[in-house]
Parts: sequence; structure tokens; C-alpha cells
Amino acid sequence: EDDKTEDTKDEAEEEKKEDDFMLAGIEEEEDEEDGKKDEDGNAAVSGEADAGAGTSAMESAPARPQSKKPILLRPDRSVLHLADSTCRKSCEKTEKRRKVSFDKVVVRDYGMILGDHPSCQYGPPVTLEWDYLEYEELSVDEYEYHHSRRRP
Repeated sequence: EDDKTEDTKDEAEEEKKEDDFMLAGIEEEEDEEDGKKDEDGNAAVSGEADAGAGTSAMESAPARPQSKKPILLRPDRSVLHLADSTCRKSCEKTEKRRKVSFDKVVVRDYGMILGDHPSCQYGPPVTLEWDYLEYEELSVDEYEYHHSRRRP
């Protein structure tokens, strides 16, 4: 139980480190812009005239801050799972137990009839008939033996 608590603490600390690491680029750019603001808190643009000197609407409008987009760095490790996470281990056990197998093949032969599909744009709308002809069951190996000639 103590191991689980320590793992949870370690995961939380790791996530915080990764968040701080990725946001480092944003904080640096904000610090650079702090010294470039006038008394109203508007960011000053290089080459900008004094606010009272101009007469046009363009010159008297407050300037928008011109900042670069932050650079987000990728974390070194996956955020979803740590290498020694208990969830990771349980998933591996589950994956080892999974097994899919096919035993028999049943072939059904459906007829094709005129349908009423509204999205048909070329030719008549065709669909499968409800009735079908069912062939006898075959093992997968027997089916593959008889139908392998169709494959290239």
C-alpha cells in the first residue's frame, strides 16, 4: 500500500516537472515584455510616437502587444504511463491472456435486388436480399484449402 502511495506521489511530481518544463518558454517571453509597457499598461511598439502627438485614429489607438508564440517542448517520457507504473504491468498481463481463434466458417449467399438508397448517384440503387442460401459449415483449414486459389 505504501508503494502505491509513493507511486502516486512520484507521478504527480513528474507531471508537475513536465508542465513547468513545457511552460518555461512562455514565462521567459512574458518577462521580456514586462519592461516594454507604458504607464497605462499597454505594450509599447518600437517606433511608436507619443499617444498625444498624433491626430489620426491609427496613432491614438492603443497598440496591441506583439509577442512571439511560445515554444512548447515535448517531455522526455510519456505523461500517460511511467515505466514502472502498476497500470502498465496489469495491462501487459491482460494482453498476454487475450487470444482469438476461429473454428468454423459459414458462408451465406445473398441475392442482389433493386433497393431504395437515397445516396445512390449513378446507376440503380442495389441492396442485398433478406433471404439467403447457407452452405454447410467448414473448418477454417478446409475453407482456406478450397479457396486459396482466388488469392494472388
